[in-house]
Amino acid sequence: MSTDFQPNERYQFEAQRLMVEHPPNWHHPNKQIVFDIACPPGSAHGGEIEYTRWLAMALPQTADPAAASSILEERPGFYDYAPVLDPPDAMGWHVNFADPDLFVAYGTSLFAQDEMQVVEHPALGALKEALIARGAAGVTMDSGDPTPVLVQGVERRCMVATEPNSTAGRPSGLYGNQFGRADAGAVRHATIPVIPPTITNLIAIAAPTGGYGRYSTGEIKQVLTTAFTGYR
Repeated sequence: MSTDFQPNERYQFEAQRLMVEHPPNWHHPNKQIVFDIACPPGSAHGGEIEYTRWLAMALPQTADPAAASSILEERPGFYDYAPVLDPPDAMGWHVNFADPDLFVAYGTSLFAQDEMQVVEHPALGALKEALIARGAAGVTMDSGDPTPVLVQGVERRCMVATEPNSTAGRPSGLYGNQFGRADAGAVRHATIPVIPPTITNLIAIAAPTGGYGRYSTGEIKQVLTTAFTGYR
């Protein structure tokens, strides 16, 4: 457990340079279609992106839910990535329920929550390629322990409609494996550029997989440690 409030890994990238030097690698044509709409030739990518990876932090002995609720605001529903406007110094974070290998399937035909976030924030794909090039760990779990990843300042350049819509050519929607099976025209119709791009901050954490029945004490502790470390 870490007691030093410093990340295990930290990288900062100028977004434009990142996209030029480490362009996303799309392995499926439908992913390329979305990218071409979100980032047409000549696109400028603004700002800086900061990547940090954190070792698991020890849970506190006590917690004060009332104090926490006074500084946090929960917004149920689907991610709309709308900027936080009130109070002015607030910072919005969106959870990425990541694979232990961060963004591992971003370029494939898959289109679940993790892959959707990368497609709508294409610089995340470039970030993955840059981490590989640098030999960085780029993992949200290490030897069974959580190592949450924070990504600040990434542009959301498009939105992709995934709900079923027969008129738009996606009777079964585009979520999950449906995206890879979809007609190219349906994918184009479902992709809407975000102009100007908005800015998203992500907390990438790995959720438990493969379990059933009651949670064990160890599983509960791991879930709490993962969330506590990421948000801390």
